[in-house]
Amino acid sequence: PHAIIERTENLISDFIEHDIDLVAVVHDTLIETGLFDVSAIKTREITLDNWMIGDKGQDGRFVHVAIAIKAGRPLDQRQAITDKMIN
Repeated sequence: PHAIIERTENLISDFIEHDIDLVAVVHDTLIETGLFDVSAIKTREITLDNWMIGDKGQDGRFVHVAIAIKAGRPLDQRQAITDKMIN
């Protein structure tokens, strides 16, 4: 699987302040599902320096995590991945 994390640059200081390594959190969560060969998990983060959100423009903030997995995974496995990421 591939995990792609996008976050706005105005969130960097919050993650540093709270000592959160978002790449490690997402990567470890995928490992914890037990659904994948650990060597096949690829996690990366993209920090966005140009974005707009609603009427807040670049004052808005967001984190978006996309998980790409090969076709054919049963719904219960896909749901388990989603549930683990959210919690």
